[in-house]
Amino acid sequence: LAPLWAARDLLGGRQRRAAALLGATVLTILPVACHNHAASGHWVPVSANGGVVFWLGNAPGAVGVYTPVTGFTGSLATQQQEAIAEASARAGPSLDAVQADGFWWREGLRARAADPAGTFALIVKRAILTIDTAEHGLDYAPALDSNPLRFVAPLPFAALLGLAVFGVLALGSARTGGFTLWSSVLVAVAAPLLFYISSRHRLPVAFLLAVPAGCGVAAFRETRRIVPYV
Repeated sequence: LAPLWAARDLLGGRQRRAAALLGATVLTILPVACHNHAASGHWVPVSANGGVVFWLGNAPGAVGVYTPVTGFTGSLATQQQEAIAEASARAGPSLDAVQADGFWWREGLRARAADPAGTFALIVKRAILTIDTAEHGLDYAPALDSNPLRFVAPLPFAALLGLAVFGVLALGSARTGGFTLWSSVLVAVAAPLLFYISSRHRLPVAFLLAVPAGCGVAAFRETRRIVPYV
């Protein structure tokens, strides 16, 4: 997201602002990157886990939500160890966590490239699942996870999305967040489309949509005079 915002500033002639944004981003993740280098010997900006999650959502037989894959139990606590063990069994016994993660990125890309039509259908299905009404359980709990605080979010995701779209149509994009908000929504949506749908992947999208959804609610009073069934 930071490079996207920096590109906007560069195109708008705000070079210093773009440099400040990128510099602040680098300073933010630098301690983590240094810690990762000390622990693994690799320059990993944030975490070496994306390849594993990509494989879990894009391996042959993927259906859009978390799908059990050979060698993985679904537990987050043992995911990295399982990823190393399974990758080492396939590619060599000396892989570390970072190398294993790269292996799973390549395996996932290879699996999707081998089935272009299936990959397109899978992305479409994930897009539909991303905006539907139902919640989707966590990796290790395919059924709806029992969250005692779920009542604080009474609106299903689709209703929240509908309110957000209504807010944009009624008030315009600029008044419901503009580029800053909608670029954030776009980046957040990329996660479930790239990996797989789960409640934790949709949570950032729901959080961001709360802003334009509130604008949609605020617009009801005026719109009801024009569209009575709203």
